[in-house]
Amino acid sequence: MQDLAFLMNSNGLFVWDFDEKKGDLNVVDGFETACLATIFTNSRLDESQVSPPLGRSGWIGNIQTAIEPREIGGKTWGLENQKVTTYLLTQLKEAVSRAFDWMLKDKIARNINVSCSFIYDKIDVVVRITARDGAAYETVLTWKNTNAFTNTIDKNTRG
Repeated sequence: MQDLAFLMNSNGLFVWDFDEKKGDLNVVDGFETACLATIFTNSRLDESQVSPPLGRSGWIGNIQTAIEPREIGGKTWGLENQKVTTYLLTQLKEAVSRAFDWMLKDKIARNINVSCSFIYDKIDVVVRITARDGAAYETVLTWKNTNAFTNTIDKNTRG
């Protein structure tokens, strides 16, 4: 799957990867951009998670309709600054899995497998995606301390 490429700048912000020589945006052949947008776009928290409406946040572009609500992103941001426990890892795995449901619903992917682990002082979230053409992709996201993002690796292998 071809998509526009992102990179993280020196301020830790994601920006479009622009090739000045070509005068055009760079592209990637994989799920890197879709994974970054899925994980780091905030969907709105439920009232049970945060009671004041202004504290529920969420991306303004998410659409809530009576017919079919469509949300981009996940609720992982609501888990930030919590003590790392087995329960938190379970909540994180569930939040990441739900965030990627759109790929299954839109038939972009055949299968998505998420695993979370705490190693030393960081949490690794591994997202394995099997595309509809059988290609396998793996993205590793790492949270360290309260930094929501420190590393990502996208591997593409034909399966």
